[in-house]
Amino acid sequence: GRYKEKVKELSFDGFKESSALGKDGVSIVSIVGQGGIGKTTLAKMVFNEVKEQFGNRRWWVCVSEKPNRMGLMKKICKESVRELK
Repeated sequence: GRYKEKVKELSFDGFKESSALGKDGVSIVSIVGQGGIGKTTLAKMVFNEVKEQFGNRRWWVCVSEKPNRMGLMKKICKESVRELK
């Protein structure tokens, strides 16, 4: 309902602005907060809502509480290569 509409509004307004993109045209969105408040649900909603605008140029990478930097980089690389297939 209203929550989903607000997510659409926030996600599209942010991504339409060129300032939302980094200097190389790349953005990383980070959502932080206490466990159980709906971070993953929110992230999945936004991820799915921007598909039309970004197609396969969007990646989903989960990060644990204590991420291993090398493991995280491998996940990001794996997702970015998947786009090329």
